[in-house]
Amino acid sequence: LTLYFANAEGDRLVEQNKTVRYSSNVSKDKLIVEKLMQGPSGDSASPTINPNADLLSVTTKDKICYVNFDSTFLTGEYDILPELTIYSIVNSLVEGTEAEQVQITINGESNAEYMGTVDLSKPLSADPDLIAVRDDE
Repeated sequence: LTLYFANAEGDRLVEQNKTVRYSSNVSKDKLIVEKLMQGPSGDSASPTINPNADLLSVTTKDKICYVNFDSTFLTGEYDILPELTIYSIVNSLVEGTEAEQVQITINGESNAEYMGTVDLSKPLSADPDLIAVRDDE
């Protein structure tokens, strides 16, 4: 899996590749969100999702992945740009699944704003501009 977490400065996304075994009982899209919620491995990246948030459901339909959290998700736990939390989810799912867009909902409602800055009312496409360029590229 390719997952995106915040860099140490909290202003860009960095890629982490994780090898995981997963049972066919758990969808790949749900597995990706669960791994993001567990946070990155190592010190080179920072977690992006409030660890107290509950993931209520993840479903993909018509190339849109719907990720439903409880309202705790709207409370940022980390000192990072709000966009990084949202796009760590969007970029990881678009890269790792057949979804082309991601709709994040709170308790099933899409009329939310994350940290007052990121509009969650519409499905979001991946944003490669937020990804830090690695030194080795």
